[in-house]
Amino acid sequence: GCSFGITANTAYFGRFYPDSFVLSAPSFINRNDISGCDIQTTGTIAATSNSLSVVSAAGYAVGDTLIVRGAGSSGADLQAAATAITGTTITLASAAATDVTGATVYKLAFSYEGESMLIGFTVNAFNGLTTPSVTKNYTGAWAGGTVSLQAGNSGTDLSSRMTLGITPAWSSGAYVVNAANAQLQRAAAPDGPYDNLQIGVAVSDPDGAPLLGLNMNPTAASCTAPACTGVTVANTRIRFGRLILSNAHGSELLALPVPAVTQYWNGKLFVTNTDDSCTKLTAANFVLAKSPAACTSTLSPIATFAAGKNSLTLSAPGAACRIDLTANLTAENEAYLQGNWSGAGYTQNPTARITFGIYKSGPVIYLRELH
Repeated sequence: GCSFGITANTAYFGRFYPDSFVLSAPSFINRNDISGCDIQTTGTIAATSNSLSVVSAAGYAVGDTLIVRGAGSSGADLQAAATAITGTTITLASAAATDVTGATVYKLAFSYEGESMLIGFTVNAFNGLTTPSVTKNYTGAWAGGTVSLQAGNSGTDLSSRMTLGITPAWSSGAYVVNAANAQLQRAAAPDGPYDNLQIGVAVSDPDGAPLLGLNMNPTAASCTAPACTGVTVANTRIRFGRLILSNAHGSELLALPVPAVTQYWNGKLFVTNTDDSCTKLTAANFVLAKSPAACTSTLSPIATFAAGKNSLTLSAPGAACRIDLTANLTAENEAYLQGNWSGAGYTQNPTARITFGIYKSGPVIYLRELH
């Protein structure tokens, strides 16, 4: 019921349905399953200026595409390449359209299909007062608005593959999302790459209340009213990846390097993912099937990948033996790097055959030709 006797302003008085919805506090982290992989900072830039002052420029390089929250037209995100970096000042290829102070700044990086990303935002239901306020009664059974994710890459609608991994709910006029395991679900076969992916939010309300600030449509590369259907939360790149382990052979008296490479599908074939300097593997999550079983070779601790490449090291066994080395990517929480190694689908862990004590080519010590 309504409390007609109160004299103070109250957010609980009025209609139970909102006049409009507003999205705020967007946040995004690529490769959220790997701590410290996605480099973010905060910065300040003035409208019409292309000089961005940041707290720290560590991890950024000339040529990187940066995203500055709220610095674009009408408060949208500004996306521009870094053309120069001097100390904590980054010169951008495009000027800001809106003043921002302490805005989040992040690099346009990537995540693999099926890999966790952090997506955060709040949608508030507002009343239609001259100075709108949140409709606190919009909660529980009174809240009929459906909030959904949108995802589009230059007109390719990928919304059906976006998942938050959680089930938020309306509470006192607010729909708060902080999804640490959001992802674009991995396709059954290689697809992409999606290098211009927009992730956004749409609201469908049975009373017809609109979401304000619409600026994206997953079925189009760009949009203008009334064709826009959602509000952008993040821009990123998504790639279909896999991990390759190469066979290796050598002396039983020497440690043996085993090449490892992360790759992504470039639309035609798999290529080395030179942008991947974050992937980690744990020696404990490898299976070493040895023949004979008495083979004493062990796998050393593994460094982080650099530009998509790594080298695993197996210790010298001292006697001839063979090892089938398999990375358990499910235990590693990196099933998004599984491959199709036997034709059964992209759900298989990579394996390499390691052989100690067989003939291998080596440097020539002395060569003489007789005629």
